[in-house]
Amino acid sequence: MKRLLAFFFVLPLAFAAVACDDDSSGGSCTPTTEVCGDGLDNDCDGVIDNGCNTECNPGETQDCGDDTGACEFGTQSCGTDGTWGECLGGVQATEEICDGIDNNCDGQVDENLTRDCSTACGAGSEICANGEWSNCTAKQPTTEICDGVDNDCDGVIDNGTDMECALGTTQVCGSDVGLCQTGTELCDSTCHWSGTCLGETVAVTEECDGLDNDCDGVIDNGCTCTPTDTQVCGSDVGECSTGTQTCQTGGVWGTCEGEVAAVEEICDGLDNNCDGITDNNVSLMLEGSSTNDTCAQATALGPELTEGDTATITGQMYKGDLSDDVDIFKIDINEWSDADCLVHWGWSECHEYEFEIIDAAGLPMEFDVIMTNTTYDDVPADRLAMCVAEAPADTWSSTSGYVDIRLAGDCLTDMNWEVYIKVYSTSGGYSCDDYSLQVTVYDAAPFDGECDSSYETY
Repeated sequence: MKRLLAFFFVLPLAFAAVACDDDSSGGSCTPTTEVCGDGLDNDCDGVIDNGCNTECNPGETQDCGDDTGACEFGTQSCGTDGTWGECLGGVQATEEICDGIDNNCDGQVDENLTRDCSTACGAGSEICANGEWSNCTAKQPTTEICDGVDNDCDGVIDNGTDMECALGTTQVCGSDVGLCQTGTELCDSTCHWSGTCLGETVAVTEECDGLDNDCDGVIDNGCTCTPTDTQVCGSDVGECSTGTQTCQTGGVWGTCEGEVAAVEEICDGLDNNCDGITDNNVSLMLEGSSTNDTCAQATALGPELTEGDTATITGQMYKGDLSDDVDIFKIDINEWSDADCLVHWGWSECHEYEFEIIDAAGLPMEFDVIMTNTTYDDVPADRLAMCVAEAPADTWSSTSGYVDIRLAGDCLTDMNWEVYIKVYSTSGGYSCDDYSLQVTVYDAAPFDGECDSSYETY
């Protein structure tokens, strides 16, 4: 019931609001105050919403936006409130980029666009033109020249063809060994080392002064000594005594002052030549000092001995190397004519030979007597072989340096001998002094009876 009453109450008002050109009510238009934004000519003056502050009439459309550059128009529709709505469907301006297009639709293409750029030589900036980046302001590599600059931007200055150093640079030159000191060498305008070492101290000839003058790392090399140094010189062996040498200018040793030097060895029981051996290699220029150690080397003594003769043999019991010495002598003993035998036909003869060392030169000396040619003259024996053999039948040995030999012979038959005498020291010692051995040949006389062939020693 309330709804029905409301309907009838509102209905007359509705008919009263119909616009003048709206004849749907079938009645005449009644002007009213213009209502803005209802799309009706309320005041029936033929103009809809006149008097209202509106941009457009509802339902109208128009182009919107911009069609400059990359932009394109869109469409705006007028709303019921008489204002233009959102611009739809157009292409809007964007940030300008380097592509040859007016992206921000300001009528200029790629304007005021820059960016950082670089080369091997460093950083710079470049601009956009016609859609491309160009004109980078960074330095560009060039061919390397000798100017103290890295022209080709490879990180090395002045490393071009036929260049060995960077212009104006320096390097250490020379040596700092010994007394030498290094200097400085400059890189010249051709980018080569100048070859001149400025400020260096160079090597000089070694001066034997305790310093390394020639800078080879060795002090006084080539020098025997350092001047004013001293050293013991000479020898203190045997009769020698040491002295003192002083190093002279030039690094050589001076003379040996105060020494007792070696001299030629003499036979005095002293080590004169200071070789550590007494009386060795003495030159004995005396009779019997030649080498006569064997029967073949026996020293032949002359003249021959005969009855009633006495001879003295001298020699030295010595060898230069101090080894045991043996002296062998050879002497001929011949019998005289047996005239007495003509009177005493058929008698025998007694031959007596005495050998005695009369000076042993301080040594215990003995000797052997080897009587060769014990046969008659018409049958000579091999005398050298008999000496070598030293057969007991032909050999008499001394005791205490003495032997007396008595041999039986026949009258009218000559008894001639080649006697070898072998002298030696029983102790193996040596002496440079002369020893003496005396040989005595006694007279042989006829003897009525037998001759006692024997020998005596004492």
